[in-house]
Amino acid sequence: MPQSPVQLTRVAPDQINLSDPEFWKAPREHRESVFATLRNEAPVKFFPEIELMNFPVGPGYWALTKHEDIWHASRNPDLFQSGKGTNIPDLTIELNEFFGSMISMDDPKHVRLRTIVSKGFTPKEIARIEEYVKVKARTIVDTVLEKFGDTEFDFVENIAAPFPLQIICEMMGIPQSDEKQILDWTNVILGAGDPDFGGSLENLINVALEIFAYAQALGEDRLKTPKDDLTSIMMHAEVDGERMSPQEFGSFFILLVVAGNETTRNAISHGMLELTRLPDERAKWFGNFEANTKSAVEE
Repeated sequence: MPQSPVQLTRVAPDQINLSDPEFWKAPREHRESVFATLRNEAPVKFFPEIELMNFPVGPGYWALTKHEDIWHASRNPDLFQSGKGTNIPDLTIELNEFFGSMISMDDPKHVRLRTIVSKGFTPKEIARIEEYVKVKARTIVDTVLEKFGDTEFDFVENIAAPFPLQIICEMMGIPQSDEKQILDWTNVILGAGDPDFGGSLENLINVALEIFAYAQALGEDRLKTPKDDLTSIMMHAEVDGERMSPQEFGSFFILLVVAGNETTRNAISHGMLELTRLPDERAKWFGNFEANTKSAVEE
């Protein structure tokens, strides 16, 4: 039975600490009320640095919680830089290389790498990917229906997690036999700052090295033996006579496989949760699916 919409309660801004792991362990209703308070009363607020494993503790950070402020910051690189890192914990230079890629660069480095990467996302390539996404979506849903019928099943495990992972692996030319390994690696990296999963800094670094080495090997293989995949396109793309190095591809690989997989998995999961909690909104969307899809996905 769908849950009732969350009733938010006010929390005083001076009682809020987004750096406290206990905050992220709290029920979702509490966290929603906190972010509502920040948006309404303290949309730009300074917090002390997060103490995460053995990462060095930095000076702190400003948290933007309103959509328009976040949009403004992301569209004004002259005022807001990314080159010193985009994670809240201050990463070492080495870790920033592993996890950063383009999102931890400023121009001119950023524009050079972005131009190379864009060679793999031409209208023709996007159309090919879109068609594969449609086919894979139908396949995954059909598999779930065949396996579970009208009984309950874990939506994240069976749809939200494998769907984007399989799409990304197909795009990059990663064998199906390696998909489980990629999933395990991404879960370790994404769980590093999650209080429900924890994990040591040593394990995080070891996994980063493993996935980086895997990506470099994949890139070097496609330099020698190109195939019909995004990895081959990117490794052979040139801008002003320069190609992406295997090291640069390794960093981009981590960005795409880890961040791309995680954000899509979460969006699908929370989207399904909200459609379950708010049946009227679900009915509104399905009542005119094509017309409402773009705004529904954005919301």
